Amino acid sequence: MFPSLTSIKRKYCGENSKRKKISGAASLRENIHSLLQIMENKNSVTSAPSTEMSIRDALEILRNVPEIAPTNELWNYACNLLSKKDMREVFVSQPSHESRLSWLEFNYDQFKKNK
Repeated sequence: MFPSLTSIKRKYCGENSKRKKISGAASLRENIHSLLQIMENKNSVTSAPSTEMSIRDALEILRNVPEIAPTNELWNYACNLLSKKDMREVFVSQPSHESRLSWLEFNYDQFKKNK
């Protein structure tokens, strides 16, 4: 990951006719500065506002599915399933409550078969 000390050569700045050696500390400072710029650019790309659905919001949608009562086994299974980010995303992306119910029942059936 890091170059070996024997492969590190002193850097030079300026044109070939008037080459000036850069000290190890100055070279290190430049490398750190470059690394910081890369990290800043990376953070600005990944720091976009999140549109991620919270568990609370997903459970609110689940409450509105008429066929699922908070006292039944499918409700409890759905609560566990919706704690997983990717499953929550699939659930809230369904086009209707009927498709959400169908998706939950399918996953619950798969769970019971593999039990």
